[in-house]
Amino acid sequence: NCDSINLMTHMACADEPDHPLNNEQICLFNKVAKSHDFSELSIANSATLITRPDCRKDWVRPGIILYGASPFAEQTAIELGLQAVMQLTAPVIAVRNVKKGDTVGYGATWRAERDCKCATIAIGYGDGYPRHAKSGTPVWFNGKTCPLVGRVSMDMLCI
Repeated sequence: NCDSINLMTHMACADEPDHPLNNEQICLFNKVAKSHDFSELSIANSATLITRPDCRKDWVRPGIILYGASPFAEQTAIELGLQAVMQLTAPVIAVRNVKKGDTVGYGATWRAERDCKCATIAIGYGDGYPRHAKSGTPVWFNGKTCPLVGRVSMDMLCI
């Protein structure tokens, strides 16, 4: 027993607005939509939201644009006026002096080339931060970027 049936498609070539399959897909979707009594319809993903207002049905599915990124290779997020709708933050839980030659993180993969300070931040791959991020990956801290040092651990990373 089903109270409602919805119809959705995901645009296969939406990041190429002039691709001929876009119109074919939309026409087929509209044909199927008219042939049944669907409760709700959904076509628009991030790229389609920007390029095809006619595809904004009952639901829209913004994806990459929520992160402030462009769905198009030839247009930047800045050109499109996109900004992230959220940001990831985590507290600094320690600041340590690191001497030249000392290592930081599992596997001792990062070695200090000079005396420096390293901050430990309470976020890691257990929180969804990419474990594969390499030393040197930029981390935004206090209004500037700082390089990630060492491996990302389960609950912490260092800059």
